[in-house]
Amino acid sequence: MISKGERVLCALSGGMDSVVLTHYLAANAKNMGITVCAAHFSHGIRKDAAQIEKQLCISLCQNLGIELICGDGDAPARAHKSKIGIEQAARELRYDFLRDAASKLGADKIATAHHMNDNVETVIMNACRGASVKGMCGIPPVRDEFIRPLIDTSRCEIEKYAGEHNLAYATDVTNFELCCRRNVVRLQLLPEMRKLYPDVDMLLNRFSAVARRYNQAVQCKAQTLVSTCDIKNGEVTVNAADLTAADEAVAARAFELLCRLAGADGMLSNRHIHALHKLCRSADPSASVDLPGARAFRRYDKIVFAKPVSKSAIEDKIIDIDSKIRFGDWEVQLADGSHPGGLWLDKNKLSLPLGVRSRREGDRIFINGMHKSVKKLMIDQKIPKEMRDNIPVLVDNNKIVAIAGICHDRSYAADKETNIISLFFRRV
Repeated sequence: MISKGERVLCALSGGMDSVVLTHYLAANAKNMGITVCAAHFSHGIRKDAAQIEKQLCISLCQNLGIELICGDGDAPARAHKSKIGIEQAARELRYDFLRDAASKLGADKIATAHHMNDNVETVIMNACRGASVKGMCGIPPVRDEFIRPLIDTSRCEIEKYAGEHNLAYATDVTNFELCCRRNVVRLQLLPEMRKLYPDVDMLLNRFSAVARRYNQAVQCKAQTLVSTCDIKNGEVTVNAADLTAADEAVAARAFELLCRLAGADGMLSNRHIHALHKLCRSADPSASVDLPGARAFRRYDKIVFAKPVSKSAIEDKIIDIDSKIRFGDWEVQLADGSHPGGLWLDKNKLSLPLGVRSRREGDRIFINGMHKSVKKLMIDQKIPKEMRDNIPVLVDNNKIVAIAGICHDRSYAADKETNIISLFFRRV
């Protein structure tokens, strides 16, 4: 967790666990070849106890001779504004503060006081929620810059250390109230389980360590699979056959990684994962699955993960001579006169200004002496279904003049060298 020469920031709440962690690291810093500092954050939930806890942290750090940085936030306000639980809001504020404090104090690692019993409670709660192997891993000993030095230490050992060193600490009375699920697990469920299995804490903690090893193996294989993907224009593309051939557990983890690469959070339910497995095996070249913050779809023999296309990108637009508009991923321009590279249209055959819109059901365009379905034209040119609405269609009184990158109605083409308008479609 820690290398010699590193600076470690202790997340110091003032409770027994964090006080023991800070005291232990500070007392052993010289032998470990590290320097220790601390950060205290008041989340604004128990305002009556906030000042006492802060003063306790200040006194401890003064006695240990280590730097301390303090901060505060308003978790209830954050919860109300973001429409999330107050505990989640407090956690987000706290971790944001700790990262900022670590940056200010030049810390390499941030140590939190999660211990064995915290991990056991997390494993039980995740199991009851129907979590996968990842959930059975419990609290990770190391996650990015965060480390948990006490993760294999029991609450009894922590209490013993605090007593032996006469450490002063604050007690959060809400920890003894049945006000949340974790407290119910801690105060009611685990005591009953210990009657049947006295070593249940040690056994579940060991089980989570085994789960972490299996989880790491799956993660490595999934990362190898994802490394073959292609990332372009906000789309993450991978071969459907590669996902189908992979072990289902590896493919499921790969789905999460691909979602994150596409800009989503990667939090997929079993329903989403089942749908993605089905998508990989589907014979439908334009099948799709809606995901949290993303969308996955077939592009013939590929699976593409991407953010949903913004509706604002396909709103109808108006364009006139010597003007330029943005339409989704395209730029459409009408220029007076004959310009190289443009499609030359006869001004006299048009009723300006013209419209730019997405394709519509039943759209047809006159080409090669007959009216053809726009939908069929796009299918014949293998344009992916999810991209079709993003292609600009230039219309004159709802009659299609041209479709970007596909074709145009030759009856609008200039047949003289005067009264010419140049049309440009450019991919942005």
